[in-house]
Amino acid sequence: MIGLGICVGNVVAPGYIKTNFPHHIGLMTGIFAVAMNLTAAFASGFSLRIGEWTGLGWQGSLGLWGVLAILTIIAVFFDQFAGPKDAAPGQKQQSKSGIGHIFRSRLAWYISIFMGIQSLVYYSLISWLPKVLVDYGMAAKDTGWLLFLIQIAMIPIMFFGPIIAHRMKDQRLMAVAVAAGMLGSILIFFLFKLEGIYVAAVLLGLSNGMSFSLSILFFSLRAKTKANAIKISGMAQSVGYLIAAFGPPIFGKLHEVDPSWNYSFYCLAGSIILLLITGIKAAENKFVEES
Repeated sequence: MIGLGICVGNVVAPGYIKTNFPHHIGLMTGIFAVAMNLTAAFASGFSLRIGEWTGLGWQGSLGLWGVLAILTIIAVFFDQFAGPKDAAPGQKQQSKSGIGHIFRSRLAWYISIFMGIQSLVYYSLISWLPKVLVDYGMAAKDTGWLLFLIQIAMIPIMFFGPIIAHRMKDQRLMAVAVAAGMLGSILIFFLFKLEGIYVAAVLLGLSNGMSFSLSILFFSLRAKTKANAIKISGMAQSVGYLIAAFGPPIFGKLHEVDPSWNYSFYCLAGSIILLLITGIKAAENKFVEES
C-alpha cells in the first residue's frame, strides 16, 4: 500500500502542477523535486531518533510519518473538493483516449529512457560508491560524508534548474550539460580515484539533481493537457524505474569480472552516451500527441 501510494503520488504530481500552476511549471517542479529529496533525507536521518524520542521504537517513528500523511489527505481534500475551481488556461479540453497512444510515441520513449538512465546512474553509484571508495583506499567511516556531499549538491540545482529550463525555448543545452557533468564525474572517479573525489562528488550531485528535475519537468512541458501529462508521467516512471533497477546488479556483476571496477565504469559511461542522445530528443520543443 505504501508503494502504491508513492507510485500514484509521483505519477499525478506533474499533472497537478500543469493544471494548477500553468505559468509556474518550472518553479513548482523545482519545489516538488527539492521537497522529495529533503523529506527522504530527513526520514533517513531522523527516523531512529524519533523512535527513541517517542519511546515507541519504529512504531513511534512510523506513526509520525502517518500523521504527516493524514495532514496531506486533509490538504488535498480541501484543495480538490472545498469548492468549484476554474480550469487553468488550455486545460478545459482533456484527452479521453486511453494510454496506448503514449507507448506509440517516440517522444514519450525518449523521455522514459532519459528518466531511466539518469536513475540508473544515480542508483548504481549510491549503491556501490562506498565499496568503490574503500577499495580505492578511503576509510569506511568517511564514505558516508561523500554521499552526504552528493545529496547536498543536488538540492540547489533541483530548485533552480527547472526554473531556468522552463524559460528556455528548448532544453537541449541542459540535456548536454547533464550528460557532460555525469561523464565528467565518472571520468574523475575512474582516472583520479581519491585525488579528485570531492570534485567528482559535487559534479555528480549537480548533474544528477538537474537530470532528475529535468525528467519531471518533461512530463509537463511535453504535454498539452493534464491528462496527457499524467499518462507521460506514468509511462516514464514505470519504464524508467524498470531500466534503473538493472543498474546496481549489473554494476556489481561487472566488478566480479573486473575487480578494478573499470568495466563497471565503462558500462556507466556507455549508458551516459545513450542518456545524451535521448535527452537531446526529449528536450526538443515538441508535444506528445493526444492520440
